Amino acid sequence: GGGAGGCAASLPSDCKLLPDGDVVSSTASKLAKHTTPYAATDAAESEPALPEELLAWPPPPLHIPAAPRRPTAWWSPTSLQELLALKASLGERGRIVTGASEVTIEARYKRRSADAYLSPSRVPQLVACEDGAKGLTLGACAPLSDVEALCEAAGRARPGCEGEAARACATMLRWFASTQIRNVASLGGNIATASPISDMIPTLLACGASLTAASEARGERTVPLAGFVTGYRRVALEPDEVIVSFFVPHCAPLEFVRPYKQARRREDDISIVSCALRVRLEPAQREGRGVWVVSDAALA
Repeated sequence: GGGAGGCAASLPSDCKLLPDGDVVSSTASKLAKHTTPYAATDAAESEPALPEELLAWPPPPLHIPAAPRRPTAWWSPTSLQELLALKASLGERGRIVTGASEVTIEARYKRRSADAYLSPSRVPQLVACEDGAKGLTLGACAPLSDVEALCEAAGRARPGCEGEAARACATMLRWFASTQIRNVASLGGNIATASPISDMIPTLLACGASLTAASEARGERTVPLAGFVTGYRRVALEPDEVIVSFFVPHCAPLEFVRPYKQARRREDDISIVSCALRVRLEPAQREGRGVWVVSDAALA
């Protein structure tokens, strides 16, 4: 006879007993079981302490050396010269990281490790975005949210054909993953991996985009994107090179660009297939009447 009543007497004051004998605990009671501070857990032991350099302004270069439970070093240079020097020294053993989605998958599932990760988010040339007279200059490691905002603004500032490329890029970026991912992901990462499901490669190819790559030994070079992506997950980038920026030219009069993406759902999904089409028209005379002819076109 003392089943439910006896149990009820021993319950904490913030719990109650249902008629069928089940106990409903408050959130406070549940959280009381997890009183171990995070700093004292096993997960925290492998994490470095917050470097004092991150609190300084202007930020100095940052280096977190490898440790027994953290075998990969971390570098955060603040100039392009420092970044190129690190790539010259490390080569393929130094992986550039911005959003880290591809790098994390490769490290966890493909066992592709690195001696060091290089964070370029504080290198001015790699995060700057500009709407110039001839086209858009997009930092290779600028967050896609910043790139999207610039493309939207450029498209509004050029309501005619001149803004077609900017609007096409903004349209594709609108459906690129989620806001959280766009806040850290970059064009450089999306293009350098040459993934077959890349959203931006077809759009940039159709727009006639090019990129600037740099190395400590050879300096800068400009490469058309059409000659940069050479195959499935293959690009024409040397081990000591870094992608600095992309250039997307503004469109000419009577030039139109349309991007397309097919996915299982519209929001936050990878593409099943994506493509982009650019067409340039010009007036002509055929059999005594005016017609429009395609003077240039690209389909990617």
